[in-house]
Amino acid sequence: PRTSGKPQPDAAIACPECRKATPVPPEGIKELKRNLTLRNLVTRLQSEKKMKELVVCGNCEANPATSECQQCGFELCDECRDTQHQRGKYKSHVVVPLGQWSRPKLCGLHGKELDLFCVRDQCTVCIYCLQLSGEHQHHHVMSIADAVTKAKADVASLMDAVRHRAQRLANRREDAKEAAAQTEQHFTGLCQEIADFFSTIEEAVRARRQALLQ
Repeated sequence: PRTSGKPQPDAAIACPECRKATPVPPEGIKELKRNLTLRNLVTRLQSEKKMKELVVCGNCEANPATSECQQCGFELCDECRDTQHQRGKYKSHVVVPLGQWSRPKLCGLHGKELDLFCVRDQCTVCIYCLQLSGEHQHHHVMSIADAVTKAKADVASLMDAVRHRAQRLANRREDAKEAAAQTEQHFTGLCQEIADFFSTIEEAVRARRQALLQ
């Protein structure tokens, strides 16, 4: 029977993963080293759960938010996301599940949000990059959302071109197979005609020989 809260001299705890035994300190299990990675993960999950439970939709301000818009910068409930945020100018907005959006990066020169895309230099810039630094002055720029939409359209166009080319190659292959089959058929016919021709000559020579020998 236990007579005190102190562990036995040879007390040990087996790891649930590798089954390696770890001695229990004389002061008790509270003195064991903590798994900081696991503790941080649990803390993060608890924080995300609490955040999802407390955040309400920034549009209707009534329903709990389940996602957030990267362009508008506010949270959305399922209803507002599927209805109001799928029409008109909102179609190009990027909506992600709540808590999965990494906040926008800031410009290293001006500390402002990188919310524009320089078409010429193919990089993200802030509004001050067009006015103060001079590096992107007079360059053609567009919003990040428009750049994403354009990139998706370019990829879709490229995929269509690849599919059309693949279809043309497939059609050409079928045409080549058909031409090869016709050529083989024609060659077989020519071989048969040649064989018949020589058979006719042989028969004529044989008949002429018999006639001369009589």
